[in-house]
Amino acid sequence: MRKVVFLFFLLSALTIQAQICPLCGIPNNFNIYATDYHADISWPNISDAIYYEIRYQEEDGNNNWIYINNIPTNQYSLTSLLPNTEYEFEVRSYCNTGYSYWSDDEEFETLNIIIYDCNNIPNGSAFIDNCGDCVGGNTNLFACNQDCNGDWGGNAIIDNCGDCVGGNTNLFACNQDCNGDWGGNAIIDNCGNCTQPFENCINFSPNTNTSLLSSSCGDTTDLTIMFEQDQYEPDIQNSLFWSDAGTFIFQNINLGDTIGYGFLNTDGGNIMISTVFVVSTVVNNNQLVISSIDTITNNNVGNFTIAN
Repeated sequence: MRKVVFLFFLLSALTIQAQICPLCGIPNNFNIYATDYHADISWPNISDAIYYEIRYQEEDGNNNWIYINNIPTNQYSLTSLLPNTEYEFEVRSYCNTGYSYWSDDEEFETLNIIIYDCNNIPNGSAFIDNCGDCVGGNTNLFACNQDCNGDWGGNAIIDNCGDCVGGNTNLFACNQDCNGDWGGNAIIDNCGNCTQPFENCINFSPNTNTSLLSSSCGDTTDLTIMFEQDQYEPDIQNSLFWSDAGTFIFQNINLGDTIGYGFLNTDGGNIMISTVFVVSTVVNNNQLVISSIDTITNNNVGNFTIAN
């Protein structure tokens, strides 16, 4: 006789359960206050959060995330931002159980900077110069410069002598003297000549002396004429000696004859010239032109005429 044995396995109470660790809370409900260069961000506190982390970047997507770690409170200020720029950020918390997921992406835009220049033009380029004036930009004014005396806006100048004058220097620009020299000291003296002050001429008062070796009637005699002038006195250019008490005898005088001599002492004795008087022209029987010839150089140093 065959026996049949039935084995029944009752799997009625077998339960398999996996353990799921709770995550840290995800920050949300952000408050954002953005200015031109920074943004203040805050969110409700996560009760068991130990610290928070933020990552942010410009919203153009061309930049990498910038991470801020170990934020102890539920608020943070992002600084050194660019004005008039869109940013995005995310926040996560950290608890004993680990990090939360990153929050949803949040966005904000920094403010545009509007700075009024000294001419009250938004973002204008006018500025206060070293003289305290608003110049440049739309003012049509130029910044003041330093003059040669170092004064901003001063009017001191370099004159024709190379000196800084005018303005606050209490100096005057140099002038040209009568010789055309800037800053020179040549002057017009009382003789009407342009000369140095120490060479100023004195009044014209030459001394002359005429003498005859014999004054007897009918005698042939030597004639001596002497001129004397003081230093700086105007020179004698022309002179005339006239007498009705004698005559010149020209019949025996020919062209080229030496009929006398002269001596010139000038410049305080520094210039001395000895001359001979040579007949250079026979005008007629009553008039001759005499040249004074330097005995050293043989140069003609002057002419005079004798006539009856």
